[in-house]
Formats: sequence, C-alpha cells, structure tokens
Amino acid sequence: MGQIRDLEHEWSRETAQRIATENTTLKQRVRQLATENRTLAERLEAARSNNRFADRRIAQLEARLLEHPAGSHRARNALGRAAASVRPRRGDAWQACAIMPPPADVMPVASPAAW
Repeated sequence: MGQIRDLEHEWSRETAQRIATENTTLKQRVRQLATENRTLAERLEAARSNNRFADRRIAQLEARLLEHPAGSHRARNALGRAAASVRPRRGDAWQACAIMPPPADVMPVASPAAW
C-alpha cells in the first residue's frame, strides 16, 4: 500500500535526481560484484581442476611406490618426480601447497616424457 501512496506523490527535482544517481550507483555496484563473482568462480574451478590432477598424480605415484621396495633407487627417484610433478604452475600457489620439495640428492625430472 505504501508503494502506491509513494507513486501518487510528486517528487521534487532534487529528489528525482538523487534517486536516479543512487540507482546508477547501485547498477554499477551490481556489475562490479557480478564481475568479481565470475572471476572467483573461474579461479575456484581452476583450483579444483589442479586439485583433481594432483590427486590423480599422487595416486599413480603411490601405486608405483608400492611396486618397488622403499629403499630402492627407483623408488627414491619416483618420490622426487612426484613432488616436482604436482607443483602448481603459478608461483604463489606453491607456497600454499602442503607438498614437500624433493630431497637434495634426488633431481626431479621436469618433463613428463622422462617418466
């Protein structure tokens, strides 16, 4: 009922201008929030994809480790490559990762072709 009463009132020029300005500001804020939401959704999807890849790779490497005795040279090399292969590509993400770097005596292989 209040909305009908508000529509029946005549608005002053200043009030109409203030409302139009507020409306424009709110529309800009909605656009900004929509863009931020889209960016965050894309980042979340990329993080989930990276996580799925890392999970699959870790599972593969764990299976390979079970095939070899723990003290063997091949097992130590597989561990080194495991740590190198699941590192995220972006610099900042590596610091947040819980994976330890390979031991100093194991040289990680950079390319998957060498596996």
